[in-house]
This record gives sequence, C-alpha cells and structure tokens, in this order.
Amino acid sequence: IVVSHDRDFLQGLTEKVYFFKDKEIKEYLGDINDFLEQHNLETLREVERKIEEKSAQSEAPKTSGKEAMKQKKQLQNKLKKVEKEIYDLESEIEAYDRELAENYEKVSADPEFFKRYQSKKDRVETLMAIWEELQE
Repeated sequence: IVVSHDRDFLQGLTEKVYFFKDKEIKEYLGDINDFLEQHNLETLREVERKIEEKSAQSEAPKTSGKEAMKQKKQLQNKLKKVEKEIYDLESEIEAYDRELAENYEKVSADPEFFKRYQSKKDRVETLMAIWEELQE
C-alpha cells in the first residue's frame, strides 16, 4: 500500500486498486480516488487506522454462543429492514422517473417535486452505506 497525502500523486502511481474483504483479495473497478471517496476517506492512512481499529475490536473478549446468535439475529433483522426500505424507495424513484418521462412539464412545474425526488435519492444513498456496514 502506498501512503500519500496527495491524491493526484496516487492517481499517477496506480493503475489498479485491490482491497481485502471477507479474507479475499478483490479488484476495485474504479481508480484510487473513487475508492477513497466511496469509503469516505481522505488518505490511505485512514484505511490503515480502520484496519487497526477492527483488529483491536476482534481482540476484545468473545461473547457467549447464545449472545452471539442473538446479535447475529438482530443484525439480520436490521439488514432486512434496510433492504426493504431501499427497495421501497427505489420503487418510488422509478415511479418518479416514469412520471417525469410522461409529464415533464406538469411535473417540473411543482417546485416540491425535485426536492422530494432528491430526498429519496439521498436516503437511498445513506441506506446503502448502512447496508454495507451491516453486511461487513
């Protein structure tokens, strides 16, 4: 891993980006700046800090089998709720898209339409980040 505070410098050094997830090496399809932006990071040093934090957490005392199963079930329930909300919002966004395609002038005349539309898109983005955390 190359550590630099200069994103433009990193851009010139990297042609491919690989990352570790679920004990596997995976190729990231975007460039290093996209990777850092998607993961809300400024530098690769933040990646190192997150890895160190996770390893410190994994060294914490293990919970009992029953407690672990309970926590897993709670996470699965949260994941299902987030997935359902994402699905519902994406359905609403599709309906907005159809409405725009069919009646652009009428729809665009409503000043609140685009605020509602963007609000739903922002919420989906937030939920996708939550979904990603729950998956990990």
